[in-house]
Amino acid sequence: MISTVTTVTTTVTTTSVIAAANATMGLIAVLILLALLITRELTRTAQSKFSRTMADFISVGTVPLILIFVIIIAMKVVQIITG
Repeated sequence: MISTVTTVTTTVTTTSVIAAANATMGLIAVLILLALLITRELTRTAQSKFSRTMADFISVGTVPLILIFVIIIAMKVVQIITG
C-alpha cells in the first residue's frame, strides 16, 4: 500500500513539474518572439544599411519561433476542445 502511494505521488509530482516547465518554456518562447518582432520592425524603419541587414538577420530567428507559437496555440485549442 505504501509503495503504491509513493509511486502515485512521484508520478503526480513529476507530471506537475513537467507541465510547469512546458508552460514556462512556452511563455519564454512567446516573449522572445514578441521582442524579436518589435526589434525587427524598429530596425526596418531605419534608413541605414546596417539596420536593414539587422532586420533581415532577425527575420531568420523569428520563423522558428512563429512555428513554435502556432504549435502552442494549436495545443491549447486541442486542450480546450477535449476538455
